[in-house]
Amino acid sequence: MFKLEINCGGAAFMDEEAYTEEGAERLDPSAWQVREILKEVSEKLEAGYTSGNVHDVNGNTCGRWFYRDDVE
Repeated sequence: MFKLEINCGGAAFMDEEAYTEEGAERLDPSAWQVREILKEVSEKLEAGYTSGNVHDVNGNTCGRWFYRDDVE
């Protein structure tokens, strides 16, 4: 089982001046922030982590995730 919860109510999800990578198509702030969080979680999974908190671009905790391979 994999579960990811993200609270999208913070300022980082609404900031029209959201960070973008050079040459990347501009995404709306919420989509950009979710993409960054998904990349963060992907990197953690590759490093062997099975759970953790997720943070927005401002450094605020905005959710959590976990992975278990013992499916019920």
